[in-house]
Amino acid sequence: MKAKFYCVSVTRPLNGTDQVALSAATGEPIETIGFTLVNAKGQIALTVNDPESQGFFKPGATYFLDFTLAEVPKEEAAL
Repeated sequence: MKAKFYCVSVTRPLNGTDQVALSAATGEPIETIGFTLVNAKGQIALTVNDPESQGFFKPGATYFLDFTLAEVPKEEAAL
């Protein structure tokens, strides 16, 4: 599943990490690139502490998020 989010803000408090706020891009045009694009609603808060990844997120920019199942919950796998 693929969803599109935009970066609301990036702040860097005194601890040196990037605090990133993302919100679903509900008004954006729907595009399909090999996945079902979901017109999601919601927010995501990230803390980026890897110096090489800091600065990746830019306020106002949009990003695709790909959600891929990492593992089936144990109770479902037993069925």
